[in-house]
Amino acid sequence: MRIPLQVLLNVTLVLLLVFTVGVTNSLFLYRSHEAISLVAHQLITKARDRVDLYLNNYLSLAEQINRSNVNAVQLERLDPQNLDEIERQLIWEIFSFHQIPSILYGNEQGDVRIASNIQGQKTLGVINHIEGQTLNQYTIDSHGQPSLEPRQTEKLPSDWDVRERPWYLAAKQQQAPTWTPTFQRWDSQELAINASWPLRDPITQTLTGVFGINLPLSQVNQFLQKIKLGESGVIFIIEPDGKLIASSTGESPISKSYQGVIHRKWARESSHPLVRATSEYVLSSLLNGSQIDPLYSWHFIEQGQHYFAHSLPYKNGENGLNWRIITVIPEADLMGPLYKSFKQSMGLGVLAIMGAVALGTWLTQRIVRPIVILSQTAATLAHGDLEQNLDENLPIQELAGMARS
Repeated sequence: MRIPLQVLLNVTLVLLLVFTVGVTNSLFLYRSHEAISLVAHQLITKARDRVDLYLNNYLSLAEQINRSNVNAVQLERLDPQNLDEIERQLIWEIFSFHQIPSILYGNEQGDVRIASNIQGQKTLGVINHIEGQTLNQYTIDSHGQPSLEPRQTEKLPSDWDVRERPWYLAAKQQQAPTWTPTFQRWDSQELAINASWPLRDPITQTLTGVFGINLPLSQVNQFLQKIKLGESGVIFIIEPDGKLIASSTGESPISKSYQGVIHRKWARESSHPLVRATSEYVLSSLLNGSQIDPLYSWHFIEQGQHYFAHSLPYKNGENGLNWRIITVIPEADLMGPLYKSFKQSMGLGVLAIMGAVALGTWLTQRIVRPIVILSQTAATLAHGDLEQNLDENLPIQELAGMARS
C-alpha cells in the first residue's frame, strides 16, 4: 500500500505535536501533584504547630497558677486553713488571668472556694461543709471585694461532695500534679479538663486540700474554628478511644439522645464526613495494633475525592493529657488553580495542533506539487515525448536542480 507524501508528512507532523503536547502536560500534572503534596504537608504542619502551641500555652498557664499557690503555702505566705486568705488569693488570680474561667480550692473537710470569670462577670462560689450542700454565689466588684449577700444560692444534690469530684480525686490518687480525664461540668452541658495539684501536710504528708484550674474545652473548639486550612480542610482532636475533644467544624463534643440523656460524642459519630472518615482510619489502625509513627501522614479517597491527612499525638507531661491532633485537607482545595492551568495548557496545545495542521498542509502542498509535476514529466519523457518543458525557478533548491537536469 502506497501512502501519498502529503498525507505522510501531515500525519508525522501531527503525531509529533500530539506526543510533545501530551508528554509535556503529563509531566506538568505529575510535577504538580508532587508540589501539591509538599504544599499540603506545609499547610498541615503549620496548622498543627499552631494548635500545639495554643494547647501548650493554654494548659501551662493553669499549671503555673497551681504551682504558684502551692509554693505560697509551702513558703508560709498562704495559710490553707484560713479560707478568707484563700478567697483573696483566688480573687486576685481571677483578676490577673482573664483567660482562666475558674480557679478552685477544696479541702478534706469538704469546703470549696471557686473564683470564676464567666463572660466578664466575676463571682466567688462558697461551699462550707457545716452549711450542707449549698453553693452561695457572691458578686465580686471592680475592687476585688465580694458582695455581702449572695446573689444566688443553689442547693446541690445530696450526694455531691468535692472530695468525689474528678479533679479532686485525680490529685489525691496521683499524689502529684495531674490533669483529669475529660469530664462534663456539673454546672453546665460543657466538657472540661482540670489541672489539679495536691496540697499535703508538711509533717504527716497527708492530703489536706487540692488546688484546681477548670479549663472548658469550648475555648479549644473556638480556637480551632479560627484556623484556615484550605477551603474546606478540617482539624480536630480526639482521645485515644476515639471520643471527640474539639473540632474546627464547630460541632459540640456532647450529644443528647432522644430520651434526653447527654453523652460524649465519638468522632465516628460526627456530622462531618471528613471527621468520620479520618477518625475511622486512625482508630482502626490503633485497634489493629498497627504502629503509627508519632508524625504520621497518609492519603485516602472518600466519595471519589482525594484527601491529605495527618495525625500527631499530643501529650502534656508524665501525668498529662493523651490526645491526638488530626488534620485533613481535600486535594481539590489545592489542585483547583493547577487544574485550571492544566486545562488552559491543554487548550493551547489543541490550538497549536490545529495551527500546525493548517500550516503543515500548506507547506506540504508547496513541497508535493513540484514533485508531482516532476513525476508526471518524467513519465511523459519515458514514453518518448521530449517536448516537455519544466519551470526551473522552483522554490526548493533540490527540485530546481532536478528540473534543470
